[in-house]
Amino acid sequence: MFLKKLNEKYPKKRAFITGAASGLGSAFAKLLASEHWELHLADMNLETLEAFSETLSGSKKYLYAFDVSDRQAYEKAAHSLDQHTSGIDLVINNAGIGDGELFENYEMDQWERMIQVNLLGVYYGCHYFISRLLEQKKGSL
Repeated sequence: MFLKKLNEKYPKKRAFITGAASGLGSAFAKLLASEHWELHLADMNLETLEAFSETLSGSKKYLYAFDVSDRQAYEKAAHSLDQHTSGIDLVINNAGIGDGELFENYEMDQWERMIQVNLLGVYYGCHYFISRLLEQKKGSL
């Protein structure tokens, strides 16, 4: 039911998914590929992303290998998307990392890395795509 409504709302079916090579990101990609969405798949590891994208059929796919916590890399990927398609309908800011440790053993570098990916990565995705969505007068983050 949800997928049917999504397809009706966005007939051009264009999605950008971060963290697409594994976990929830790959599940989103598989679901949208089953409905022939144009997929813009992003992940840090190009080889893993390429291997995963080979498992998807029925969709046009574009791959972007970058770290979502790298602002310039995210901006470059967003601009690269513009060369492949005339817009975007759905942006899934899925990339994230989990971590845990007793507080007294938790390294500040680990904490900062998690914040950079899980918080700034999502912010960058929203920042670089919101103008496109507003210009189109539709789309979802």
